Amino acid sequence: MEKMDSVMSGMPEDRMAVTFEIKIPVMGSFKTTGYTLGGKKCFLTTVKGITITVWTDGQTDWTYNSKNNEIEITNAKADRKNEDSSDEMDMFNGVTEGYDVSIKSQDAVSWTIQCTKSKTNKDKDSPKNMEVVVQKGTFYPVSLSAKVHGTSVHISDISYDVTEEQVTFNPALYPDAQIVDKR
Repeated sequence: MEKMDSVMSGMPEDRMAVTFEIKIPVMGSFKTTGYTLGGKKCFLTTVKGITITVWTDGQTDWTYNSKNNEIEITNAKADRKNEDSSDEMDMFNGVTEGYDVSIKSQDAVSWTIQCTKSKTNKDKDSPKNMEVVVQKGTFYPVSLSAKVHGTSVHISDISYDVTEEQVTFNPALYPDAQIVDKR
């Protein structure tokens, strides 16, 4: 895990793609994939068959709603203007602090690391168990799974190969969408 932390600290701070799958009792499940490249971001969220996609360049937000086939253009939200992409990069740094760590299993390409909350970890919001999959050879994290207060979280599809096309709104891809400009 220390080797993974070391490798992660050398990754570019302004380039990342990651998928979050979250299951919340009673409310259901949703999946969000986020892409960051410099000051540009794109988030694709799917809930109950409806996809909401938000692109931002820090000045303008474009939001596509698949339910009504509408693209809303607004000035960037203040909270998104101040987001720091390095926060996303720090997601796995020190992830095992406060946990007893052991190799649960391994195959030809990865290790599955079992993290069990140590008795000295007094953080009531920390999950009791986490499972981290780390790629052999590169020491990149492949996925992280945990359950906290009944909510299951699975982080996967971690990549640093983000393209300009993934973070830039392209109206040509939505020729039939209604555009609502609220700037």
